[in-house]
Order: sequence, then structure tokens, then C-alpha cells
Amino acid sequence: MNKLHRQVAAMLVMAIALLPAGGCALINEDLDPCTVEYKVGFVFERNMLYVDAFHTQVRSVSLFAFDSDGNLAWQGHESGDALATPGYTMTLPLEPGIYDLIAWCGLNEGDAFTLAASQPRTKDDLACSIRKLTDSRGDYVEGNLNDLYHGQLDAVSIERGDGNISRQVNISLTKNTNRIHVLLHNIDGSTMGEDDFTVTVEAANGLMHHDNSILPDDGFEYRHYRKRAATVGAPTGNGRPGETITTYSTHISDIAVARLMADRHPRLVVTRNADGTRIVDLPLTDYLLMVKDDDARRPMTPQEYLDRQDEFTINFFLTGDNSWDRTMAIYINSWTVVPPQDTQI
Repeated sequence: MNKLHRQVAAMLVMAIALLPAGGCALINEDLDPCTVEYKVGFVFERNMLYVDAFHTQVRSVSLFAFDSDGNLAWQGHESGDALATPGYTMTLPLEPGIYDLIAWCGLNEGDAFTLAASQPRTKDDLACSIRKLTDSRGDYVEGNLNDLYHGQLDAVSIERGDGNISRQVNISLTKNTNRIHVLLHNIDGSTMGEDDFTVTVEAANGLMHHDNSILPDDGFEYRHYRKRAATVGAPTGNGRPGETITTYSTHISDIAVARLMADRHPRLVVTRNADGTRIVDLPLTDYLLMVKDDDARRPMTPQEYLDRQDEFTINFFLTGDNSWDRTMAIYINSWTVVPPQDTQI
């Protein structure tokens, strides 16, 4: 090898040594740079079982990414069988930067909820409202609301990497719909009909902000999506075989409501239709929180309890004239509540 060849070889060795270890800065500038693939997973374990139920309960996802100026940078939507696959993720095709991620899940499973803008551009466009109807009694919501979930993850950093790798962040979801079953029992044997009572929840929680807080809203009422009358039998003594079975009549109403907040006080109202008398009128969340289990192993704030417990069954007992018997306890999800002398009733 002559002197010239040795000099060329030495220069090539030096050039190779200066290349990054990952090999991403190539001499050919036309090649794609090294990338990091960012994926988003979704977790729904904010429930009373403390297990991730995303794959069994959530059927549609709408994810929005906002840049550091608060402008929409990207949005993605997915629904169907893909979400039921364990390990489901959504890929973020974003340029390097800092992003806030907001998810509304369940929007595509019904028409109960709608975003402030059909083509969102800012976070304010992601305010979510419940659809209302109007009649002579005012604004109302009825029907079995489709399940709605919210999630948010701020300041997610998207970076260039030193190799083709994948990173994942997870968004924790909160369920924003609840179902309340109200049972009225007439234990004197009088038969109750399906139309003898109207059960409603009076609230002002129909507008949810992009951060899942509740925005100011006019009051309206939630009406039942199903009601029925039934006859129930119970032993008169200790439940021994051969004892006389006493039957009593029960009126059942099922109501779906949006997110319940610990600092708000919607009212549960039961109206006796024969004369329009409100036989029950009480602060709903105050009573629901009376049965919060203060388990030292898993302490919960009042709001966390209302978010985790998405279904409530409330039992009232009536007197012979179809009035609420306030001397008897209220049963909420098998817990016993002795009603205080509420002066607002």
C-alpha cells in the first residue's frame, strides 16, 4: 500500500469513528432520522374492584393532543373489537415537543353526550355536554345514558431518540355516568301501580369541562329510563320453612345521571302522582356518601368514592297513604341509613 492509499484509509477510519454509536446520523441525508414511537394505553381501574376494566367496558376512544400553545396538534379515534384486545394502545404520530393529552371515551356509543365543537381546535372545544329535551316542566334528560369516560395526561414529552425504540404512557380514566335504582316498598299490602309515582334527580351537572370539572349550568331534571311495579313476598317470621309469606308492593325506577360531585347537591325527588305531593326530597350525594366505607387499607376521598361507585340502589318504605315512612331506615347498597330530620323536605 503506497503512502496515498494509507492516508485515504486513515481518513475513512477517523470519519467512521466520529459517527454516533446508534448509527442514526448517516452520511446520506435522504435517509429517515431515528425515531421514537410513542404509544398511549388506557386504564380504567377507578372502580370499586380496583382492577383494570378498560378492555371489558370501554368500546370507543377519542384522544386529543394539544401543543404547548394550547392548539390541537392531532386527534385519533378508535372503536370496536380492537379495544377489547389486552394491551391495546394508540400510536401518537407527533413531532418532538410537549403535549397535553385529553381522552373522552364512550362518545361514539350513543348520542347522549356531545362536544362543544364538532371540529375541536382548542381545549375549550372539548367541553362535553349532555343532550337535553324540554317540555312544560322544563329541561330534562331521560334514557339510559351511554357510558362516558374521561382521562387526561399533561406535559407528555415527545423526543427524538438515539435509535428506533418504542415508549408508552398510560391515561387513567374516570367514569362519568352513574345508575340509580330507587325502590319504594308499601309493606301494608296495598298495591302500587307503575304510574303512581314519578322519581327524578334535580341537578345542574350537564356540562363537563375538558379537565372533567363541572361548569356552571342551568338546572334540569333526570327522569327514569325504566320503571315498573312488582309484588314481592317475604316470610313473616324468621324465614323457617312453612311460615306464612306476606306480600307487599314495590315500585322501581331506574335513572342514569352524569358525574356526581362531592361539592354539589343534586336532589332526589319522589312525587306521588295522585296529588302531586313530593313525598321524598333529599340531597342525593349527601345520602350516598353516608355509606362510604372508610376502609383504612384503601382510604378514599368523598369524590373518589363517587367516581368509583357507579351504581346505587336506594330503598324507601311507605305508609298506607303512600307517604314516606321516615321512622324507618333507608337502605343504600345494603347499607342502613337512618334519615336525619331534614328541614328541607
